[in-house]
Amino acid sequence: MKNKTQAIKQARSEVGQIYQWGDGYKFALWDKACNACWEVGPYPYHLCMMQRSESLIEVAREAMGLDPYIYYDGGSWIDYLA
Repeated sequence: MKNKTQAIKQARSEVGQIYQWGDGYKFALWDKACNACWEVGPYPYHLCMMQRSESLIEVAREAMGLDPYIYYDGGSWIDYLA
C-alpha cells in the first residue's frame, strides 16, 4: 500500500500523455496483468481527457489500497484520491 504521493507517481508512470492521432486523440496505458501497453482511443479530445483521468484515478487508488472504481465527474483527478 502506497501513500498519496507514491500513488500519483505510479499513476503518471503507467498512464501516458494524450497525443493526436488522425482526427482524434489517444493515450497509452500500461496493463500489469497482461504485461503490455495498450493504446486507448482514438476519441475526441474531451472524451480522451476524461478517459485518461479515469485511468489515472484507477491506477492511483488501486496503489493506495482503495476501491479503484469511483465516479469521475470532472476536475482534477488528484482530488479523487482522498
